[in-house]
Amino acid sequence: SQDPLEVMFEGSRWNVQLSMPEGFEPIPDPSWIVFASSHVKVAGEEIGQARLQFLIPDDKKYRGKKYAGLVRTALASGFWLDAAVKVFIETKP
Repeated sequence: SQDPLEVMFEGSRWNVQLSMPEGFEPIPDPSWIVFASSHVKVAGEEIGQARLQFLIPDDKKYRGKKYAGLVRTALASGFWLDAAVKVFIETKP
């Protein structure tokens, strides 16, 4: 966009219409995808960045897993963009 935008982020479950890589399963709880800030201001004709981390409970049942989730994006006006970002997480055994 030529104009500045304020973009918001939200972790989301995997969309069943997307093919999932072999060996992965949908993330059990999309709230595990956490952002340093839930929104980013992007200058006109620029590319913004969002910092995210994963807060996965320390439980044996989540160890050694491969999870797939999505990051949905929206404009601050409330308009959700059709540009989800695929996120793949592999937990330690």
